[in-house]
Amino acid sequence: MAKTLLSRDLIPLSEFRANASAIIASLKQEPDKAIVVTQNGRAAAVVLSVQEYEDLRASIVELRQLAEGMIDLYKGKETPIPHLELMSKLRKREEFEAELEAILKDRGDQK
Repeated sequence: MAKTLLSRDLIPLSEFRANASAIIASLKQEPDKAIVVTQNGRAAAVVLSVQEYEDLRASIVELRQLAEGMIDLYKGKETPIPHLELMSKLRKREEFEAELEAILKDRGDQK
């Protein structure tokens, strides 16, 4: 995810309501951007593109699986092979995503 710039990406709820379509369109242009919506001067919500949300959810699942595997290893419940297989799958996914991004960039599309 790109770094959120509070000077640019912090939006009061009233401004979000008034410009929701344009803000959502900007997320389509910058899918890794996050918008922080404030209410009464405090952060109240974060708005993400669908792609960024799905990527974050997938990362959480993968990290949870990795953590569970590490706990099992520590407790002696598993041999190192399942952990190594998981790491291999994660590397393959990253390589696939990098290749896909390069192909889309060559075509002029965005992720």
